Amino acid sequence: MNKIRTIFKWAFLVWGTVSLIGLLVCLSILAYNLGPGNSDKTEQASESDVRFVLNWCRIGDTRTEKVLHSYESARSFTGDHLDAYVIKVKDLKISDLKEADSNFDGGWIRGDRLEPIILEAVQLVSGFTTSDKLDWFPDGSALSSEKYYIWVWSVGLQGRRPGSAKIIFANPESGIIYYASVKM
Repeated sequence: MNKIRTIFKWAFLVWGTVSLIGLLVCLSILAYNLGPGNSDKTEQASESDVRFVLNWCRIGDTRTEKVLHSYESARSFTGDHLDAYVIKVKDLKISDLKEADSNFDGGWIRGDRLEPIILEAVQLVSGFTTSDKLDWFPDGSALSSEKYYIWVWSVGLQGRRPGSAKIIFANPESGIIYYASVKM
């Protein structure tokens, strides 16, 4: 009889420990998702916050005039997010937007010359910016036109379709750089 009590005692102790750990994990996830540090940030980005965008595409952060718009969504536990910036730059010319060549992985691509997978990534980005009501971000048809140039920093695939993308868009007519980072 004492042996059975001991077995039940240890079984309940183990079950209680596992349950406590599970409860702490659930509370941590809830605190992360609902915490004050994990909320949407609108129109809060400074020039130093967005300097990476101009450096990635080799325009250079010294040409920044002003951050016109910014949006950074809260992060989900798995990292899902939408970040978007609009940056006014000094003297943006088409000659600054060199076409990609086969010897270099980066480079600008005119919006109407996109490869199918890049076009899908642009549609992914524009779908998120439209659904989050960022009316200052151009729509997919404008982004994939001859008026825009595109620098693809990264595209992550989920199966055969883009599931994440970091893309920079340039409109030399207006001197504006758009950036979007999406992960779903």
